[in-house]
Amino acid sequence: MSDDGWCQLTLFVKVNRRVAINRKTDGLNRPRFGPRIATAHYRVFATTVRRSCRLLHYRDPERYTDADPLKLLWVDPEKIKMISEGPAREYGSVVDGGWDKNTSTIADDRCYQSMRQHFEEDVPWEETPLFQWLEHRIESGEPSAWTRKQYLDRLKSVDTLYEQIDRRGYLSQRELFETSPSKTHQSNNDCVHPYINEVGVDIGRDGQLLWRSGGRHRLFSAKLLDISKIPVKIWSRHRGWQNIRTQKSAKHDHPDLNEKSD
Repeated sequence: MSDDGWCQLTLFVKVNRRVAINRKTDGLNRPRFGPRIATAHYRVFATTVRRSCRLLHYRDPERYTDADPLKLLWVDPEKIKMISEGPAREYGSVVDGGWDKNTSTIADDRCYQSMRQHFEEDVPWEETPLFQWLEHRIESGEPSAWTRKQYLDRLKSVDTLYEQIDRRGYLSQRELFETSPSKTHQSNNDCVHPYINEVGVDIGRDGQLLWRSGGRHRLFSAKLLDISKIPVKIWSRHRGWQNIRTQKSAKHDHPDLNEKSD
């Protein structure tokens, strides 16, 4: 089967992101609508994505999962140790190949190292590898670089996030939205709705969770604070893992095999 089905689904998702989010060249994106309209839009979006994935799986089970493409898994953040470098696929995709072996470690990530230094060793943000890299971007005149003040303000918001998780525990975006819809909605700068603005992972052939995109600071904060469970959304599954899902092997104790994890 050709990639027409995936291309159409990808286009649908991208168009709906553009409808939901007013994207700015400086990266300071904001939702276009208020919480009520955004939620109504999400319901239509979610229904379409789920129906499309069911149809695509029926036509080509080798390339599309049988799982709910928008399901959330609650997982131990310590199980997420590696960073996925691909594939560039949308919800529900099943992809073969060696992409799940082409990874880097979170422990070596510049942002993670800087957060660890800042929160565990009281190193000022300005002295961390992350801020030094950001300053280099400013000095080199990169068009997409913010000002020094904008970066410091952004890092102050990371302080606030870390303190909130430490004080209240880790709350899902749905929990935050139900408590404070306007504030949670305004902080959603990339997804169709806060409901799916969670840490995004791929699943490798052996069931390994690989961080892909979304919720970087939330994930790293959870790891540093020894949070036991956080919600994650799944982008792509390796075909080897999808085969295990299909067999529903009892030998695997994995949250993706528990349909009650949604």
